[in-house]
Amino acid sequence: RLASPSITVGGGDVIDPHPRRHKRFHDETLTALQTLQRGTPEELVIQALGSTAQDAKAVIEKSGLEREQAAAALRSLVAGGEVMQLSGDEAAIERNPSAAVLMSAMAFDETMRRAHTLLGHFHRQQPLRRGMSKEELRNRLSSIVPTRAFPHVIAAGAARGLLAEDATTVRLPDHRPTFSPAQQAQVDALRKAHAASPYSPATPAEMGTDPDVVAALIDSGELVRLDDTIVYTRAALDQMRDRILRAIDEQGEVNVATLRDLFGTTRKYAIPLLEYLDEHKFTRRVGDVRVRW
Repeated sequence: RLASPSITVGGGDVIDPHPRRHKRFHDETLTALQTLQRGTPEELVIQALGSTAQDAKAVIEKSGLEREQAAAALRSLVAGGEVMQLSGDEAAIERNPSAAVLMSAMAFDETMRRAHTLLGHFHRQQPLRRGMSKEELRNRLSSIVPTRAFPHVIAAGAARGLLAEDATTVRLPDHRPTFSPAQQAQVDALRKAHAASPYSPATPAEMGTDPDVVAALIDSGELVRLDDTIVYTRAALDQMRDRILRAIDEQGEVNVATLRDLFGTTRKYAIPLLEYLDEHKFTRRVGDVRVRW
């Protein structure tokens, strides 16, 4: 309308109430707008979903359809395999759409291709590492996978055998850390030192062990780092933890001297060990002694 005189000079239908900034005469933009103008409910929903992962509530709102019609179109697309539901139960799209994370099958496939490329490059650069940290991979994929959806996308990839994940890392399914002959000799020497003195082992630095080798053994769970210098095997650490907790149950408390008597160790090892147990809430410091958490 013109403000003065107050007359209507044009009109039209709103086909995209939540647009991004467009380029003029951009072919993909024009095609998308034509779909929004004339498309079927399924086409409108796919258009609203786009190339990223979103919850059903956002997709329904962007589609411009009535809620029931949009939900029905989404259920149809999920049933036909064109859209993947990554979270929530079968009824979530209609009853709790905020809990239903969705992604088009095409977008998921593209995400998996990008993840494979990133992980393959990482494995070539870091052959001893178990995998890329989830935080790093999430950052690398942030342009197409929102933070909230990332765990669901990775879980779906793992369920299909496209990726492998553990608590903190993601890797290609066939990746295994591989040591060179020289590195394997270091691994064998370190294992021998820990077997000979499990409670007061020589530090990796004292053994001349490559930090990358130590990091790989920590990644695998074989070693646990207590501080910048001290590492224990997982088996020895578990044994020491259990003996310390039994001693607390029997005596009410333990201190550095108790560890010296139990394990024949020194303050160099005892203090990092007690701090580790405090940090992981097995023990709690009270003055100069430890009690159960």
